[in-house]
Amino acid sequence: MIEFWIPESHYKVSLDNFDWTKFSKLKPVIWDVLEERVNYGLFLFGDPGVGKTHLLVGMFREYAEIKKLVVGVDVMYFTWSNLVNEVADVLNYGKI
Repeated sequence: MIEFWIPESHYKVSLDNFDWTKFSKLKPVIWDVLEERVNYGLFLFGDPGVGKTHLLVGMFREYAEIKKLVVGVDVMYFTWSNLVNEVADVLNYGKI
């Protein structure tokens, strides 16, 4: 069964409490993606601790709110490893 999962350390993060100091040029891009003014996605990479997960969880929450989505039903958060494992289970066993 697929479970909604956000790292416990990120339960309270949002775009409002993200530190945009080093990423000011990224902020309008994030909002363009969230408000679907562009037809591309994002690929975030960087050293540990720079804010990738914070940013993604904040985007996740904001998008769910914008679209009035039910978290855990309409939209889910996965780490890369969790997603790969879920896909492998479906391919190997035909179920989630």
